[in-house]
Amino acid sequence: MLQELLNTGKIWRASGTDSQQASEYPSGFTQLDERLQTNGWPTGGVIEILHEQHGIGELNLLMPLIAKLSQDEHYCAWIAPPYRIQALALLQHHISLPQQLIIEPETHKDLLWSLEECIRSQAVKLILAWANTLRGEQVRRLQLLASEHQVCCFLFLAQGSENTPCALRLHLSPTDHETLQIAILRQKSGMAGASSFPVAHRQVSHFTYCHEPHAADTNE
Repeated sequence: MLQELLNTGKIWRASGTDSQQASEYPSGFTQLDERLQTNGWPTGGVIEILHEQHGIGELNLLMPLIAKLSQDEHYCAWIAPPYRIQALALLQHHISLPQQLIIEPETHKDLLWSLEECIRSQAVKLILAWANTLRGEQVRRLQLLASEHQVCCFLFLAQGSENTPCALRLHLSPTDHETLQIAILRQKSGMAGASSFPVAHRQVSHFTYCHEPHAADTNE
């Protein structure tokens, strides 16, 4: 029973790496940072992004973080992106292309293996992964690894994904082409479950995918 509760994220173990206070990466969006317990993205842990469809502006929220880490010569791994990533859009956001790694796993098992290997690599500091859905015990394992190795791991999941023991869970919905409505569904402490709030995400140029499928279906 205790392990089941830990896996669902309804309680947290008060020992181990999860008990440590995470430092923060400012998101670059004041409306979001002031509502996050760490005043920015947790540097070590899993961050779930729940959204109804791709291309609503979800990647625009991460452009400042990707730019900062790439300029510091840290690698960012893009695992199973649903469409081709536009290099020109990355450059417009001052992101260094040589620090971007695109990984195309063929199966769901390969995706999980890629996630764990990137976390353990000591070269990758940021992971963006499109996993559709993951079980609670899988996310807990990734959370513990990411916390231990201080890797920021974003998982883009379907809106109805299972409740999991991640460090932070956000739900995104578009208001218009320049604004997202964000709800904080979970964070380790601080405000969560409150009403959603708007964030204007189009600061430089709107980041969009090239609409040509790029990754295999990872549910296999």
